[in-house]
Amino acid sequence: MALFSDAFSEVVQEYREAKKMSRAALAAKAGLHQTYIGMLEMGLRSPSVDTAKAVADALDIPFSALVALAEERLLKIEPEGMTPEWRRKELEKPGVDGFDTRKKKE
Repeated sequence: MALFSDAFSEVVQEYREAKKMSRAALAAKAGLHQTYIGMLEMGLRSPSVDTAKAVADALDIPFSALVALAEERLLKIEPEGMTPEWRRKELEKPGVDGFDTRKKKE
């Protein structure tokens, strides 16, 4: 399964390049080190929410839009049959990710 962080990294790199920004310029504007931006774009680092928000602000794109673009990208690269509807149904099943919210019978 593809990772959200991979899709996020691709979107960040595409937006940075479209704005004709260097990694150093993006890093300076986001308050990060340019090496971190490089590692982020190569998928070697997954940003915290605060860091991702700083990157979005530096790219002059709303954070929610950046996340939505990455989610859209992720859904496009998922294997066939893993549609948004399928994923929603899977997430609604009890015990997803090891959490079962149903009360256990005693």
